[in-house]
Amino acid sequence: MPDSSRFKLILLTFVLSHSIVLAGQGTFTIPFVTGRPGMQPFEGHPGWVDAYHAGNGKGVFARIDDHASFNLPDPPKNKPICLIAMFDKIETPPLIVPGYVNQDGQQVLIPTEYACAPEGYPGVWDEQYMLRAHDFYQTIKANCTQLYGVSAFDGPKFVEWGNKINVSVHKDRHDGELIMVTEAGEGASEHVSATHSDHELPRIGWRHGDMPLEPGRTYAIRVGAYRHGGPHFRLDGFVRPDKGDGYADGQVFVDGKVNDGDLCCLVFGNSHGQLVENHIRSEEWELFIPHYQPSRCWGQSFLSHGVSLAGISFWAGTDTDAVECEIRIHPNGPWDSPIGPRKVAVAHASPLRPRIRYPEQPKQVEGCEAFYRLPCRLFQVAYMPDELALEPGKTYYIEVIPTKPIMMYADGDYYKNGYAYYERLKADRASGAGPYTFHSERWTLVMNIVTYANKGGAPLEKRPSISPGH
Repeated sequence: MPDSSRFKLILLTFVLSHSIVLAGQGTFTIPFVTGRPGMQPFEGHPGWVDAYHAGNGKGVFARIDDHASFNLPDPPKNKPICLIAMFDKIETPPLIVPGYVNQDGQQVLIPTEYACAPEGYPGVWDEQYMLRAHDFYQTIKANCTQLYGVSAFDGPKFVEWGNKINVSVHKDRHDGELIMVTEAGEGASEHVSATHSDHELPRIGWRHGDMPLEPGRTYAIRVGAYRHGGPHFRLDGFVRPDKGDGYADGQVFVDGKVNDGDLCCLVFGNSHGQLVENHIRSEEWELFIPHYQPSRCWGQSFLSHGVSLAGISFWAGTDTDAVECEIRIHPNGPWDSPIGPRKVAVAHASPLRPRIRYPEQPKQVEGCEAFYRLPCRLFQVAYMPDELALEPGKTYYIEVIPTKPIMMYADGDYYKNGYAYYERLKADRASGAGPYTFHSERWTLVMNIVTYANKGGAPLEKRPSISPGH
């Protein structure tokens, strides 16, 4: 082989091997048990991840596979980018990962306040950890000031239509003071319910301000069986025995009796420094598509508790895959000029969620049948810390400008600190939107809105324990 050809071959081999090293494959992980060594891939929960650098325009994206892995195509190598991820069944709040460096072998830890997910799911779990009860109470010591969600592993469905877990929170002990939450249109409630499930990972959520905690205090998180159909309902949950290697700051009570183990579930909060201003609290409520013509202008206002914007995601019906959405942020409302960068979200197939419980209400808009078919489309954008500064306590307006008309999903469990807009007009029942909600007087868009609590995206400061006995 001539020297010139040999040199070209060596150069090509170097380039290819260098590309493989920086291919950008990452994996989403969760702890086996909070406070104990060891992480594992968040397997069995496919979804989508999008990556954005600072500034205007589109990012890049990848499918999250069943092994929790993803491979971003051609993002900036060795330059920080911001990830936003959502799983097909919405098993977690929206995940924002600022400062991600696109290198092969990256492990992205899903932030949790509490996690118990031992090896061997589902076979070992079904044989060794499954317990049947009406209520499971897991005590935790809070490191956060807000809770945003609980995802609990359930066993096979108890009745033909499935399980239907519900979650509440008590102060200090399993029999301590119950923290009430407000359901849209129905006032104070003891719990939030998940949608029907069967050997899955159903999730419930709280918005910022719904479930405030005192860092260092002990709380009991109750995961229970369906409550409205009578006391005979039960739930098959999973309790991992604690042999000195369990969660050190709490324990589980099963129907009020102490059990030397930990409940298999995930608990999400804000200790990592991100605030979930709005997201779906319960698919059991009433998600729907408003009876409006497809449009190229939708909007949602929100009250910021953070200092900069972290990420936005939402779902919409479309009649084509070839649609993108420009996201503009305005102070106050659509009447003020937009601020900050304009990100562009691309459409991802969302075959399983959000789940519409009452698909016949409201009736479909004539001639728009294609917009109601699954899969619907997921759109998401992310911002680096401090890229789009916000003022805590101030209202902002998110405007969605798609390249082609879309029909956005709405939530009857409305977000009380904001309003939905259709073609820059406030879209609630009082303004002629129609009686689409069974339980509440208005609705807002199904939209995840996340902000950074601190400059630079810094986590919350850890505070000393205040719990009795600690």
